[in-house]
Amino acid sequence: MPKSAVSKSKVTTPRSSEEESPIDINGQDSPFIGTSNAPFTARGRLGHPHAAGYNIPDVQSAPVRPPPIKKKLNESPFPVFWVEVLDEAHQKWLPVDPLVTQTIAKPRVFEPPASDRQNSMSYVIAFEEEETARDVTRRYAKAYNAKTRKNRVESTSRGSKWWNKTMSAYYRGWKSDLDQIEDTELAAVEAREPMPKNVIDFKDHPYYALERHLRRNEVLTSTHAIGKVAAGRDPTNPGQKKLENVYRRRDVKIARSSDAWYRLGRELKMGVQPIKTVPARRKLDELNDGEELADTNLYTEDQTELYEAPPVVNGRVPKNSFGNLDIYVPSMVPRGGVHLPCE
Repeated sequence: MPKSAVSKSKVTTPRSSEEESPIDINGQDSPFIGTSNAPFTARGRLGHPHAAGYNIPDVQSAPVRPPPIKKKLNESPFPVFWVEVLDEAHQKWLPVDPLVTQTIAKPRVFEPPASDRQNSMSYVIAFEEEETARDVTRRYAKAYNAKTRKNRVESTSRGSKWWNKTMSAYYRGWKSDLDQIEDTELAAVEAREPMPKNVIDFKDHPYYALERHLRRNEVLTSTHAIGKVAAGRDPTNPGQKKLENVYRRRDVKIARSSDAWYRLGRELKMGVQPIKTVPARRKLDELNDGEELADTNLYTEDQTELYEAPPVVNGRVPKNSFGNLDIYVPSMVPRGGVHLPCE
């Protein structure tokens, strides 16, 4: 076999014999002085006899990483828990916070600003000793209807019903005189809330409305404005603000098409005119059709009346031109008939 091309350093180790005297490898006459190939070093004892010729590299230990710096928890400068003390003389609950705000009877200082990411006053629930609780958010929120209500479940569809059902589990079953006084106080606080000063706070407001925020199926039944709000600059008059009319929310009504009212058990009155006309919504199968769809006429509930189906005569159930009987609500059952729902 061919020899390896790797050159090996040959180490000569003196042997002791009868003719030669022993050599002190650590002495002055030792041939290993000044070399790193001493045969009896700790490195030379590793592996095979020629391991002394192998220079073992020094393995550096991995650098020790410093422990991670714990992030400082930035707590909100506004309280999360406090107590309410009853003033028996005036029959009124007073908030007391000796830890954070160090205030007594100052409910308006508890609400954090919108810039506080650690705390948001959406719900304030007061618990009593009798394991009862009630919602007192209106006592502490500065703009309950304009801002706070948008972060609560009441701003969603059927949210108020769900919240009332949830809080009913903490209802004692009857209202005391103190509860009635507190209800009057909270209602007065909500009534004293001023009108919003910016346009965005009018959206979904329970008492005020702007025409720009009306949905597709909402109409104004009264054009009487109760105030104005600044809505940017007026392009016609430089340097002047554009003012927009503010209406009452109770003057905003839901409008539906005649077919939608029919499915709710109502039909249009004779001779009524649509209160609003909106462009028809194109269906998926009509997107590629070149025909223009007719606009949809909308009507309010005041323009409709309760639908009364033809009565059952001689056991014969009246049907429409398609041979069907439409019953969308219980009031659409013909007189003399009974609807048996399928289980």
